[in-house]
Amino acid sequence: MQTAGTIIFTITFLIPLCAYSQSAAPPGFSFHRDSENHVTVFYSGNSGLRNGKLSELHRLRSVNISYGTKLTSDDLAYLSTLVNLKGIRIGQEIFDSPIIIEGDLSKLGSMKSLEWVHLCKHDIKDSDLKFIASLPKITELVFNAESELQSGGSAVSDLCADYLCRAKTLESIYVQGYGKLTDEFVLKIADGLPNLKHLDLSCPNLTDKSLRFLAKRCKKLRWLNVHSNRFTDQGVQQLSTAEHLEILWLDSNALTENCVESVAALQKLRQLKLTVPTITDRGVQVLANLGRLELIILRQPPLTDAQFRMFQNHPTLESGFINGEKMSIESVIKVIDTIPNLRHLSVGTRASDLQAAVNRALATKSHSQSASKK
Repeated sequence: MQTAGTIIFTITFLIPLCAYSQSAAPPGFSFHRDSENHVTVFYSGNSGLRNGKLSELHRLRSVNISYGTKLTSDDLAYLSTLVNLKGIRIGQEIFDSPIIIEGDLSKLGSMKSLEWVHLCKHDIKDSDLKFIASLPKITELVFNAESELQSGGSAVSDLCADYLCRAKTLESIYVQGYGKLTDEFVLKIADGLPNLKHLDLSCPNLTDKSLRFLAKRCKKLRWLNVHSNRFTDQGVQQLSTAEHLEILWLDSNALTENCVESVAALQKLRQLKLTVPTITDRGVQVLANLGRLELIILRQPPLTDAQFRMFQNHPTLESGFINGEKMSIESVIKVIDTIPNLRHLSVGTRASDLQAAVNRALATKSHSQSASKK
């Protein structure tokens, strides 16, 4: 499954290319080719991008700059000359520390072929995102909202949305860290980006207003992953009008089971994550009736055997993350056998014996299905 804000590359083998066909690649560089013969460059260290002679690489598609690398003004100047690049990844986002970048990122505005940008920059500021407005083909943007994703340092504010909204082709935005973002950021995005299909944003300042803006103005919205403890059942009720929503990951400690009925209105849902403390049989039945559901994440309320049986014979369910501490092994295994596409089921750390039995049952089921196809 593709994760929020992440482009997955198919890497097939390490190869020498062009200037390196007769010698080893310079220190800090590696070159990979995917199944479509596109070249991806991985750069780490501080030897300088120019030493990679990237402009000589045929079918160069993207450049990935690893954490721990310091980008100089000259590195930025050289990177901006690679005008045929489709994507750049600077840093590894959540997993590592932001990258120190010297110089003005506005140079990257000359890269008119860029379709995706992942930026994880130390001391990030609103103006660092200004170059996005100059990219006529960009569809995906991932950026860190804070200097250090844990705490402290500089941060972006609602002002950065003014730059993003000038890139009318943007379809996917994934913001890491809280920054200083509020409902105003979401309002600007919802108003200014008519093609928005995916938003991933966690921020304690967001309220039900953000959910209302998104449902009312982002008519193409397919994927929403948002987290704020100020979201309430009333906000989810307004979100229920987002009729094209296929993926909804919604976290808030203020939600109750009352929001489940609103979720049921989203008949195209394929993935659902909800944080509700308790859920009745009626609520579980509502979720089980979502006929296109492939993934459900409902970790908090412990389900009963009777509730889990409501997913019996579900035609599309492939994966589940639930609290199984009140469920029995025999009952769960019987239900698993009836769900044709189920591949993964996590029942939580408090049900270790059940989890072991589930894993065995799924492995046996997978083996049987494979054998029947031969």
